[in-house]
Order: sequence, then structure tokens, then C-alpha cells
Amino acid sequence: MFSYMNKRSTNTHPRPQGWHPADIVAGLRKRGWSLSRLSIHHGYKTRQALSNALRHPWPKGERLIAEVLGVHPQEVWPDRYGADGLPNRPHGRPRKSSVRNIRICPLCNTETVGQK
Repeated sequence: MFSYMNKRSTNTHPRPQGWHPADIVAGLRKRGWSLSRLSIHHGYKTRQALSNALRHPWPKGERLIAEVLGVHPQEVWPDRYGADGLPNRPHGRPRKSSVRNIRICPLCNTETVGQK
């Protein structure tokens, strides 16, 4: 009847589990910090800035939190870092594709790249 509950995971290489967000917050509190206080201390305009690092990969935020905890960010978020200790994701925001800049010239029916 509930066959989906009995299925085993087919993943032979489970992802390394990092710290639970509650453990991170508790570790900060033990050291006299909170995520909001740490955000303000480092000059962010909103108190919620560093809480984004708990949900989404953000190397700078992860580093700031890990420094207070006294560990390397790789220890807190092993799934976000490679064996070399570097983030396993591209740096910066994705660039916009130049495909949007391609236009068809109404006079000669050829593709042009650039402005109107």
C-alpha cells in the first residue's frame, strides 16, 4: 500500500551532511553572537543578511559565520566545499547571455549584434 516508504535510496555516494542551522545559531549564541548582530557588526544594512548563508551558498557569509565558530567553512558546510577547501561553485553572478543582443536587420535580413 505505501510502497514509497520502503524504497531504499539508489544514491551510492551520499552527500556529506553539514551542521544543522539550529546548531550554527546555537554555536553563535554560545560565543555571544547572533546572526542579526553579526550582520550589523559587519556593515550589512539588514539584520537578515547573514541568515541567507544558512539557506543558500554564499562564501563570504559562510566565512564570517565560521570565523566566529572557530572552524573552517568546509567543516560547517561540507557539501558546499571541495576537498581542497575551496567553494565548489562558480564565483559571482551568472553573466547575461549575449544572445539577447542579436537582432535581424529589416533591410538585409542578416543578424546584427549590439545596440539598435
